[in-house]
Amino acid sequence: MHQLVAVSVIFMASRALGKGFGDKLVPFAADTNPTCQTISGRECVFPFQYNGNEYYECTHDDSKNGAAWCPTKVDKYGKAISTSHEACDPSVCNVKEACLTESGPDKGNSCKFPFTFNGKTYHSCARWEWDDNDYGKYWCSTRVDKNNVHVNNRGFYGFCGFCDNPACGCGAGACNTITLDDTVNVDDFDIRNIGNFDV
Repeated sequence: MHQLVAVSVIFMASRALGKGFGDKLVPFAADTNPTCQTISGRECVFPFQYNGNEYYECTHDDSKNGAAWCPTKVDKYGKAISTSHEACDPSVCNVKEACLTESGPDKGNSCKFPFTFNGKTYHSCARWEWDDNDYGKYWCSTRVDKNNVHVNNRGFYGFCGFCDNPACGCGAGACNTITLDDTVNVDDFDIRNIGNFDV
């Protein structure tokens, strides 16, 4: 009898929260980070969908002030409701440092690593090889598809600036020109960056 009452209470609670449809109980995954809150104390909703990507933690994507954010509400498809975006409280949320673009068509958005472009996968900012005013700068994709392939020809990229942010993958000199006078610490070298720097 106690089990039947418990199941009924769970079913009624799930319907009240919008988790039940019709006469069926729709199973839902437990929040992967139940204590993550916004700076105003509202609970973040994870996972959530935003611009075609799924997130299980706070993101810097399209941040207006550079702070990581999360939604406090999602629609029935799990998409973040734009009016519910709030800055995450880094004291209770797992907020990773992000590589934000400093210039280019998608300035201020976060780089999506790894990203694949023209059949090559990048784990850090890549050298801009096209002969124009941006030649020699380092860039990254700001939108990828479900296979981490850069969404091309839509302006979803930006330039990584001077790459003084380790989140840009530049800790081993990937975005800097290395001269013969520079010393590289082997412990800091990331094997994925081979071929991404000048000697």
